[in-house]
Amino acid sequence: MKVFDENVKGRKWRHAMVVGLLVFGLCTLCLASNLYALSVTDNVRKVTLENGLTVILKEDHSASVAAMQVWVMTGSANETEEEAGITHLIEHMIFKGTPSRKMGEIAKTIEASGGNINAYTSFDRTVYFVEIAGSHFDIGLDVLLDAVQHSLFDEGELAKEKEVVLEEYRRSLDIPERELGKAAMALSYGKHYYGRPIIGYEETIRSFDRQAILKYMDKWYVPENMVLVAVGDFDSDSALEKVRDLTKDFPRKPV
Repeated sequence: MKVFDENVKGRKWRHAMVVGLLVFGLCTLCLASNLYALSVTDNVRKVTLENGLTVILKEDHSASVAAMQVWVMTGSANETEEEAGITHLIEHMIFKGTPSRKMGEIAKTIEASGGNINAYTSFDRTVYFVEIAGSHFDIGLDVLLDAVQHSLFDEGELAKEKEVVLEEYRRSLDIPERELGKAAMALSYGKHYYGRPIIGYEETIRSFDRQAILKYMDKWYVPENMVLVAVGDFDSDSALEKVRDLTKDFPRKPV
């Protein structure tokens, strides 16, 4: 009987130890999570410019890199039935040249600085981003803001890019998981905008011309509907002044 009691006591002791260690571990994890959350949000600077553009900056000098994004708060859910896929097509076209940078120069400028430039479209937003060395932060900012404000949408390039998007659309038809995803969204949301594929449809993609794109841009690509976010190895004061200068002719307009 005595042996039984000692075994019971031993099990209780081990159980208490395990519980104690778990509690300690959870407390440590929670503390670490809180500290991480504080470190992420610490020294974040948020400013709304006179034209309505929201700018969010965070200096982080732990590595000589910087990342910047322009969020346009419009996606496929903002399209009419006739516009299905136009947001995605604009995303494809935005880096195809501006008055100050010819076709191909936007990507080459970033890549020559050791950076990366890309974009994506979702139901509710379109995001353009650059990742670059901190020493080339101004170059990245200049190129990115030039593209989202001044893209030319050349008719010849538009015709080519429509074929690229159409090929992307056709390829997706041969990918079962994508077709399953589209069917699930259509079944879940029905006639709601989320029920439509982000890429649009073949007939709508073919219908888009430069005028349709500029009309859509004029409605949604306005400062009040955009957010610029930058994090990394740069000076936030000079970055803010740079943004102000690069967007000084970007007029305020209600969405």
